[in-house]
Amino acid sequence: MRRVAWLFVAISFTGGPLRAQSPDEIKEGFVSLFNGKDFSGWRFGNASAFGKTPDNWSIGDSLIKLKGGGSPHLASQWDYEDFDVRIEWMAHKKGYNSGFYIRSGRAVNANQINLAEKDCGHLIYGVPGGPAVPKLQKPPGEWNEWRVLAVGDKLTLWCNGDKAWELTGFKPARGYLGLQAEGAAIDFKNLRVKELGYTPLNDLKLWRGETGVQGWKQDGDSMVAEADAKPLVREMAAAHFTLRLEYQGRAALQRGGKTLVALSDTDIARNANPPKQWNYLEVAAGPKELRIWINGVTATRMTDGGAGALAIVPTEPVALRNVRIRAEKQ
Repeated sequence: MRRVAWLFVAISFTGGPLRAQSPDEIKEGFVSLFNGKDFSGWRFGNASAFGKTPDNWSIGDSLIKLKGGGSPHLASQWDYEDFDVRIEWMAHKKGYNSGFYIRSGRAVNANQINLAEKDCGHLIYGVPGGPAVPKLQKPPGEWNEWRVLAVGDKLTLWCNGDKAWELTGFKPARGYLGLQAEGAAIDFKNLRVKELGYTPLNDLKLWRGETGVQGWKQDGDSMVAEADAKPLVREMAAAHFTLRLEYQGRAALQRGGKTLVALSDTDIARNANPPKQWNYLEVAAGPKELRIWINGVTATRMTDGGAGALAIVPTEPVALRNVRIRAEKQ
């Protein structure tokens, strides 16, 4: 009998996707880091973004607005390894100061590319980093676009289309993105990231089922299923993989009919967000163990490995977004 990997998801679904990407961006693998409406996908330091918004952060005119001040910094929910990230920022007056964190700790307080006017572009890092490039920045009142490419220990920065610097030896290999709360007012928009090495699976055309993709519809970068939707199935050539996705509610993962993990388990459920909030799930299936990462917390289980098809089976209305997978070495 063919061994099948099943992902069961029960979700409290409350509407359309919180983020929307163009079909081309979805195909390329870029994911929006800001939906223009709220702080979904972000945290204030180690705290949730769903509570009271700090006085120095706000959203208006589809922009993330930093008034200045000190902490808390704004931190991504996901951590990243290799990535291509783009951000746009605009200072309101001279003397501005902020920073863009890359591969930082969960509370984002290290590995900062400086956004201070006279030191703009300088990588503030434990070893000598990239130099400041203030001449590549536009004056207050105009938008700047930065691109940061991280591949292994190689890090490259572009400012407004010009290559600012490139260096090697950058560590760690994995960490969070973030925006620093400091200094005068700065606005941010069009934040987007592409995780390198992952295959995006947000397009229903990449899945199959016994009767097609019955009961599913594409809604921006989300795959949405009605109550009677049938399973989505994707063949898996690799026995070992890393699956990342965002979901609401509970889930269970089975392989060959055997449940490996259920998100209702105590050590998983206690780290889940409240209902109607998105959870951030990574499942890394190795030869002898299964590592589950949920909302920044890791749990490890023993497993016998194996291979087979991957299936997403809804048990009630479900919405998944930012689904991507990476085959791991045997």
